[in-house]
Amino acid sequence: MGNQRISIFISHATPDDNDFATWLAMRLKACGYSVWCDVFHLTKGGDFWKKIEKQIRECTCKFLPVMTRVSNSREGVMQEIAVAKSVGKSLNDNDFIIPLRIDPNLAFGDFDPRLITCNGVDFTTSWAEGFAELIKNLNELKCPKNGDMSDGAAIYERTILGKFSTVEREEVFDSNWFLMTNLPLTINFCPLKGDGKMGEWDFPVLQYKNHFVSFVDRDGMPSEICQLLVADVTPIKFNIKDFLRANKDCEFIKYGSFKWLVIGLLAKVFDLSLRNQFGVSTKKMSNRQMAFFYQTGVLEKNKKDRIALVGKHKSLKWHFAVSGNVRLFPAPMIQFKTHVLFSKNGFDVNLDDHTSHVARRSLGKRWWNKEWHSRLMAFVSTLVNSPDGVIMLQEGVQLPVALNSKPVQFKSRVAYDEPGSEANLEDALIDDVDDELMTTESEEDD
Repeated sequence: MGNQRISIFISHATPDDNDFATWLAMRLKACGYSVWCDVFHLTKGGDFWKKIEKQIRECTCKFLPVMTRVSNSREGVMQEIAVAKSVGKSLNDNDFIIPLRIDPNLAFGDFDPRLITCNGVDFTTSWAEGFAELIKNLNELKCPKNGDMSDGAAIYERTILGKFSTVEREEVFDSNWFLMTNLPLTINFCPLKGDGKMGEWDFPVLQYKNHFVSFVDRDGMPSEICQLLVADVTPIKFNIKDFLRANKDCEFIKYGSFKWLVIGLLAKVFDLSLRNQFGVSTKKMSNRQMAFFYQTGVLEKNKKDRIALVGKHKSLKWHFAVSGNVRLFPAPMIQFKTHVLFSKNGFDVNLDDHTSHVARRSLGKRWWNKEWHSRLMAFVSTLVNSPDGVIMLQEGVQLPVALNSKPVQFKSRVAYDEPGSEANLEDALIDDVDDELMTTESEEDD
C-alpha cells in the first residue's frame, strides 16, 4: 500500500444516509484517521465522479460502504463499490472493503454480490457497538493515522449546525437553581475553651479560629457542643444581610471568610435536613460532597409521580441521586447536581470504581436531558413538606429555611431547532468506544 494511501473512504447514499456518514466521519477523525466523505469534500458543480474515482484509486486505504436498502440499489454507490473492488484486488488486500450495515431490514446476505465475501460490521443494534468493532478492525489491520484531530468541530459546524438556524419563537427553560428564602438573620461566633477543635458534628456548626460559628446561639446547640464553649460569654453576632451588602472586611473577620462561613453553614443545614428529615440515604462522593438517593422500597414502586428513581440495570440496581451546592449570587439558592449510583442489592451503593464507572456510562448514555430533568423534578418533589409546596429545612436554624421546589426559569425570545432523534444522534454523544456493551434490559422496575 503506497504511502499516499492514508484516507478512509466513506461511501453512502446521498442524502439518505448523510447523518450517519457525518457522524462516522467525525468519530473517525476524532480517533486520528484521515477521512474522505462527499458530505464535506464535494462542492456543487464540476466533475465530481473524477474526484471520487481518483480518491478511491490513489488515496484510499480502507473503503467503508454504508449499506442500507437505498444504498444497495443506488447507482453511484454501486459504481464506487466497483472501483473499490478493483483497487482491493490490485493491492491484494482482501480487507480493503469493510461494509457497514446500518439498516436492520437489509441482511448481510442481501448485499450487492461484490460485497458477499467482505467481512462487514453491524451497526444496527447500536452505533456505539458498531463503531467499537470497526475501530478494533482498523487497529488490527494497521490502518494508518495522520494524528490530525483538530477539524472535528469545524466539520460539525459546517455539516450539522449549518442546516439549522435560530427562529423567532419564545421558549422557557428550566435551570437547576432552586431559590432559598427565609434565611437566618444572624450568624453567631461563640468562643471556645482553650484550643478546642470542632471535629465532626451532626449539627450545622463550623469553626473559625477559636470560635464555633452557628446560626443559633448556645441555647440552640446540642449539649456536647456547649461543653466546649466558654461559659457566660455573649456570642459575637453579625447581621448576615447587612454584612454581605456592605461587601467589606471588618476588624473581626474578612468579607471573604464571612461569605464562605455563611455558605458552609447553609450547606450543612441543607445536607443535615435531607439526612434527618426525609427518608433518603447518603453517599460521600469523591469530591467529599454528599449525594442523596433512595434505597429500594422506600418509595412506592420506587417511583414518584410515575417517574422511576430506582431501577434495574443488567444485574445491578440504579439509584438516581442529587447533591446541592449553595450559591449566594445572584440570589441565595441550591444548585442541584444529578448523579446515578449503583448497588447489587438495592441498598449499598459502595461498588468498586470500575464497576460503577462502566455501569454509569452505559446507563447514562441512554438518558437525554429530559430524563435527567424529569427525575430531578420528581426527586425534589419527594422532599416537599409544606402545604404551599415548599421544602422546609429545619436543622440548626431557629426558623426553617424555605427551599423552593420549582426551579428558576429563563425565557428566550429565539429558539433553535436541534437535529431530531430520528438521526440516532444519541450515539453521537458517546466519548469512548471501550465501554461494555450497552444493556438492552429493562432499566426500571415494573
